[in-house]
Amino acid sequence: MEKNFVKSILTGIVLLLVLTSFVSALEKSSGNVVAGIWFDNLPTTNSLTVNDGTNVAFNVYGLALGSSLNVKADLILQNGTIVPIADVFQSSRNFNEFGVGSQGDYSISQTEYGGVGNHVLRLTVNGVVLDLNLTVSAVPVNNAPVFTSVPVLTVNEGVAYSYDADGFDVDMDTLTYSLSTNPLGFSINPTTGVITGTAPIVTGNQNYNVVVTVADGNGGFDNQVYTLTVLDTIVPPPADTNAPIVTILSPTNTAFTSPRTQLTYTAVDPESNLFQCWYSTDLGVTNSTAVACSGTFSITSVNGINTWTVYASDNSGNIGSQTVTFSVNPSSSGNGGGSSSHNKKVTYSDPDEGKLVEQESFIAPKINLTPEVEKSWLARLIEWIINFLKRIFS
Repeated sequence: MEKNFVKSILTGIVLLLVLTSFVSALEKSSGNVVAGIWFDNLPTTNSLTVNDGTNVAFNVYGLALGSSLNVKADLILQNGTIVPIADVFQSSRNFNEFGVGSQGDYSISQTEYGGVGNHVLRLTVNGVVLDLNLTVSAVPVNNAPVFTSVPVLTVNEGVAYSYDADGFDVDMDTLTYSLSTNPLGFSINPTTGVITGTAPIVTGNQNYNVVVTVADGNGGFDNQVYTLTVLDTIVPPPADTNAPIVTILSPTNTAFTSPRTQLTYTAVDPESNLFQCWYSTDLGVTNSTAVACSGTFSITSVNGINTWTVYASDNSGNIGSQTVTFSVNPSSSGNGGGSSSHNKKVTYSDPDEGKLVEQESFIAPKINLTPEVEKSWLARLIEWIINFLKRIFS
C-alpha cells in the first residue's frame, strides 16, 4: 500500500515535469519503475518522422523505488544494428521511500542512424523497455520552376509596354517574380509576373537587355533573358505648305466721302503657325515692318483711289495676303469751294422722249460735267417747279 502511494507520487512528479516543459512525452511504468522519453514537438503517437540529415534531440528520464537505477538508450537500425546512444549509468543514491531518479539530454545525428529507414529508439530503465519508432525520410527533391511564356520583344516609342511573364513549378510551389535587370525602370507584379511601363522616346531603334526571375521559395529559380527593342516610330509632321488666310474687314471695296484712318483684318493659319503681319499701299508705303498680327493697322487714306494690302506669314515661311481697293471723294466745302467729283449736275437729252433729265452721280462717263454756282434754296425751288411744269405740259 505504501509502495503504491509512493509510486503514485513519483508518477505525478514526472507528469508535472512533462507538463511544465510544454513538450509531448511518452512514458511507461512497471512495478516500481517509471521510464520516459520526450521530444520538442513530439506527436501524440509513439512515432516520429524526420528528413534525412536532421539531428534528433530528445530527453530521457527514469525513476525507481529501489536503491539503484539503470538507464540505457539505444538506436536499433532498420537492419538490426544496435547503436548505443546513452551510456549505461547507475545510481546507488538512496532517497529512502521516495527512491532514486535520473534524466539526461541526448541527440541522434545522421552519422548514427545512417540514412533513410524505419528505426527504433529504445529506452531501458531497470529492465522496463520503452520504444519510439523513428522514421527517417529522404529529403524531397525540389524542382526549380521554368518560364512558359514568350516575351514581348518590341514596343513603339512613347507607348505602354506589357508582358505577362508566366512560370510553372511541378512541385506546385508558390512562385514569386522579379526584374533582375531592368534598364527601362519598368514595374512587375511579384505575384502575377505582369510587366508594365512606358517605352522612352528614341532617335533610332534601341535595344535593351531585360532579365526576369521566377523563384519557388525553396531555392529553385529560373531566369528569362531577352532583348526588348524600342522602335523609332514617331513620324514628323508633314511640311507646312499652307499660307495664312487674310481677311480685310474694313475698309471695303467701295467709295467713301471721308478719309479712312484704320485698316482692320483677321489672319488665320491652318496649322496655327501664324508668325507676323504687315501691309503695303499703292502710294509709296510698301513692305512696312512686320509685327505681330494684332488685327489693326493705322493708315490714312488719300483722296481718290486707294489700294491697301495686308500680308501674313507663318513660321514655315508661307505668306498669304488680301487687297482692298476703295475711293475717297469728299464733298465741296463752303460757298467758295472748288470742284467736287460728287454732287454734280448732269444734263442730257433723252432721244426717245425728248425730255430733259436731271441726275446726280459719282461718275458720268462721256458726259460733260458742268459745275454750277451754289444757289439759294429758294432759287432751286423755283427752278424745280419750272422744270416740273415743263415736263407736264411739254
